[in-house]
Amino acid sequence: MVDVHRIVSGNVNCYIVTNKDKAILIDTGRKKYREKILGKCKEYHVSLIVLTHGHMDHCQNATYLANALHIPVAMSEKDMDMIPDNRKQHMSAKTFLGKIVLSASLRSFEKDFLDVFEPTIYSFKSSPFF
Repeated sequence: MVDVHRIVSGNVNCYIVTNKDKAILIDTGRKKYREKILGKCKEYHVSLIVLTHGHMDHCQNATYLANALHIPVAMSEKDMDMIPDNRKQHMSAKTFLGKIVLSASLRSFEKDFLDVFEPTIYSFKSSPFF
């Protein structure tokens, strides 16, 4: 039976998906939540990190968690250009509230940093986890 466990991490959630004795982490959150997320990963014996996309708030802890847990990172090749610079992907908003959120996100991209990493899995079809 597959279970999904949410890890509340500020304005972005991470998820641990378990199936019997196997577990994966979906997204890694921001730096200030890294110890909380690491603790949950150890609790469930996470063996793979899957990044939904390359934005800072989803992958800032990828390097830290992969090294701490000695596990691979999987993500789409299409987001690789965002690892060295989160501003490379065009972002836009149509509504007033969306424009406020976009402005805050762009400001955070200016001051935050992302440890450069190289995902080890690009295609889930070739992954031994699925």
